[in-house]
Amino acid sequence: LAKRPRRPDRDIVFRPFSSRDAHIMLQLKRTKEIASGSICEQYLEYAIRAGKRARSVNVVSEIEALKEFGSGDSSKYSSAAPEQLMQTVIKVNECVLGILA
Repeated sequence: LAKRPRRPDRDIVFRPFSSRDAHIMLQLKRTKEIASGSICEQYLEYAIRAGKRARSVNVVSEIEALKEFGSGDSSKYSSAAPEQLMQTVIKVNECVLGILA
């Protein structure tokens, strides 16, 4: 994912089952209701659609395996990935790099 323009040192983490990220989607929906009839409403609608599809196991079946991990450790707003998940990602990455070499 791309870096944040104002905080390039912070990573953007995709957390499909995070309650905090779901709350952000709700705020987008509410903002869209207020922006009724404007071009902004259309942009917000597409952002909401993209967010829903990116978190849908019917569209992206690979994220089903992430459900058991929640949004990281036990901290409510943690962005740290669980150790078990990180080990799996490292193994997959090594396999892919081996294939590409």
